[in-house]
Amino acid sequence: MRYGMLIVVLLVGCASQAVQDFDKRANQVQPGMSIAEASGVMGPPKNRQFSGRQEALQWCETSFVSGSADSYLVGYFYDGKLVTTNTYRNSAYGTCESFFKPVQWLTPDRIIEIRAR
Repeated sequence: MRYGMLIVVLLVGCASQAVQDFDKRANQVQPGMSIAEASGVMGPPKNRQFSGRQEALQWCETSFVSGSADSYLVGYFYDGKLVTTNTYRNSAYGTCESFFKPVQWLTPDRIIEIRAR
C-alpha cells in the first residue's frame, strides 16, 4: 500500500510540474519571433489555423491533477512573425488537444489606410 501511494504522489507531482514548465516556456515567447523560434521554445504546435496571411498556432499541456486546469497558449502570427499571444485554461476531463478554442478571424468594417513599413 505504501508503494502505491508513493507512485500516486510522484505521478501527481510530475503532472503538476509539466504544466508549470509549460507556463514558464509560454512566458518566453515574445512578439517578433518567427514561427520556428516560437516552436523552438514551445515544441511543435498541437493546432494550426490560418486565414490569408494570418496564422494561429496553439500549444497546450494537459494537467492530470484533479481540480487543476490544462494550460493553453495561442500565438497569433502575421506574415510569419508573432504579433501577440493569448493564454487560457480548461478544466474539462480529457486531454488538452480535445478542447482547443477556434480562432475567430476578425475583418475590419472598413480600411482607412494601409501603410507599407
